Amino acid sequence: MRHRTEQILSPQPDAAGGARVCDVQATVLRIVHPTLRALDLCDSPDLQQLLLIDLPELQQLRCDVPLQRLKISQAPALQRLELHAPVGRIEITGCEQLAHITGTAATDRLNLRGGSGARTGVEIDLAAGQIDLTDSPLQALVLRQPSRLRLEHCLHLQKTLLATGTRVWCVGHVPLSLDAVEMAGIDDGTFRRLQQACAAGDRDAWALLCHVLPMYTNDLLPGVLMTLLKTLQSGIDAATVWKQRCRLAHRLMVHSSRRRAGHHSAWRWSMPADLGADGWRADWLLWQGCRHLPEAARMGDAMAADLCYQTDILEQMLEWWMHSGQDQPAFPEFFAAMLVHARDHRPMPLLTRQHLARLSIQMLQADATPVRCHPPLRRAAHDFLLKHLPRCQVLALLAHQIRHDPVQVRCDLVRLLADPPHQGDSLLSGPEFGQLAQILILSGRLPDRFQPVSTPDHPFPHTLWKAA
Repeated sequence: MRHRTEQILSPQPDAAGGARVCDVQATVLRIVHPTLRALDLCDSPDLQQLLLIDLPELQQLRCDVPLQRLKISQAPALQRLELHAPVGRIEITGCEQLAHITGTAATDRLNLRGGSGARTGVEIDLAAGQIDLTDSPLQALVLRQPSRLRLEHCLHLQKTLLATGTRVWCVGHVPLSLDAVEMAGIDDGTFRRLQQACAAGDRDAWALLCHVLPMYTNDLLPGVLMTLLKTLQSGIDAATVWKQRCRLAHRLMVHSSRRRAGHHSAWRWSMPADLGADGWRADWLLWQGCRHLPEAARMGDAMAADLCYQTDILEQMLEWWMHSGQDQPAFPEFFAAMLVHARDHRPMPLLTRQHLARLSIQMLQADATPVRCHPPLRRAAHDFLLKHLPRCQVLALLAHQIRHDPVQVRCDLVRLLADPPHQGDSLLSGPEFGQLAQILILSGRLPDRFQPVSTPDHPFPHTLWKAA
């Protein structure tokens, strides 16, 4: 390994102001000259670093020497850089007229900062592993070869033409012209500022938020969903908000590995534990506010079905639905869809059956006035209990109800003969249930010796007598 040696050189320019530098013996070369306009560096195998600092007249630079580092600083007239030998790292600062960076070679990293880049635009046709633009005044950027691109506080950048395969990370500003490239990410601070502005009703911020939604990650998902909800509540068109919500779902929704007959994953987010509940509630309220749209209405039943298989989320949502005190006009139809799915599909998680049975009993009580105003939910709760209470309890309940609604109860009994309740009990076998159901259909009553039993998991719901 060679020892570091430095050389300061002031080459003699030709009549046009250009100079050719060859056969440099040092490992680090610094070139200084007040009137040098063009520089061609070649044939210097020992050279590792080239430092071009304070060259006010330099307009063109061509490098044919492999380097570990090329640093150009305070060259305000530099317009063109050509690279024809590999360079590990290129650092450019204070070059506000630089418009073209080209070459047949490659660099690991190209860094433009400190006001570098022509205001009208920069064209980069160079194989670069990473390109960083920081505090650049440029308004347009053309990138001919794919790279990882980081744009940090490039507040004036509006037009971009980037090679396919380019991945972009934005800090502080996101050009609206980045639709055609693969967005790698955006910093949290920029996201939060956009969210705050959208919540305050800023329409420009909303347009930008829609633009950067593909860059959101699961960690930020609760905040994004809450922002979409606030945006909807601020008066933004529901169809537009729902479209953005579906974009998020398409990218971030978790797909279940277990396929179930007649069911596919439709509502399965992955969110941070500390904010996940807020995100789920915001998403449900989004659906509630957009359910007048055909595409949202169609999704409601699928969302309700998917929730049946996520017992931890179901428990949180049920607690919120029953005790939040918020206006939830969509709850009856959503809960009815859950009951219908849980009634007809097996296997169903035990906790789901227990939660739904408990709430169904509550909803059928005489004082459950909101449910009284929603007959489909009342019917769904009743039908769910017929499938999930123990068989003897189902018969006892129907024997009580047949006095008040004989036609409907006999229809229920016929249906149960074809499709018996899921839950058995030790005192009543399937054939015995069938015999007793037929007796109830024909005579309107059960034998005097029949007594319903309670089980630890299914205590007999005496409160249903009041609701019948």
